[in-house]
Formats: sequence, C-alpha cells, structure tokens
Amino acid sequence: MAALPLTDSLSKAHNVTIKRTTDRWRQHKNKPTAYELEVINKYKKQLALNEALKPAIHTVEQQSIFYAPIITQGLCLKCHGEKEAILDYLSIQEKYPNDLAVGYKPGDLRGIWSIAFEK
Repeated sequence: MAALPLTDSLSKAHNVTIKRTTDRWRQHKNKPTAYELEVINKYKKQLALNEALKPAIHTVEQQSIFYAPIITQGLCLKCHGEKEAILDYLSIQEKYPNDLAVGYKPGDLRGIWSIAFEK
C-alpha cells in the first residue's frame, strides 16, 4: 500500500509510467493489459523450468516499455501469503473483497514491473 505514493512520485520525477501488475491482483486498477499478461505467463513458464528471469523491453508506438519480474520474498508474505498466516486478513478482505493476491510462497512470481518511457 505504501508503494503507490513512491511509484507515483518517481513517475512524475522521471516522466515515466511505473506500474506493478499481476494476474492475481488485489486492486482492479492493477489488472494487467493483454501484453502484460503474456509477459507474466512467459515468466511463469521460465520459472517452472528453472530458467533465469530476465528483464525485457517492448516497443509500442511512441513508447518503450521495460518489464521485470517481481519474485515473492519473506516480507511479501505478511500480506500475500496464505490467508491463515496473514495477521490482519479480515481488514484486507473488507477493503478488497475481490482480493486474488494471496496464497504466495517464497520464490513465486508475484507479478511484474511495467515501466513505460515516452520516445
């Protein structure tokens, strides 16, 4: 939740659009575009094959978009782990009744960074 002001301020400071997205979002505004979903699925396949997950760049019209994987680590599990292990999951459910962003384990692909640069 604290990451949004940080990404917003960095976006303005560097004239880019910074987005975190996932196929299991908590907030609908974080839902991936069709292409972002392709990137997420590609990273999931690579992870399943124990391949290295490398950042990628995709150019569309007047933008270059940088993608990088977000891998779940211990601290992430406080809000995105198993429901039973999240201390205040009832509060999360109240605020985000359609929450899909739980059930992760360390090393899972949580989502991607999507950073768009104007040409």
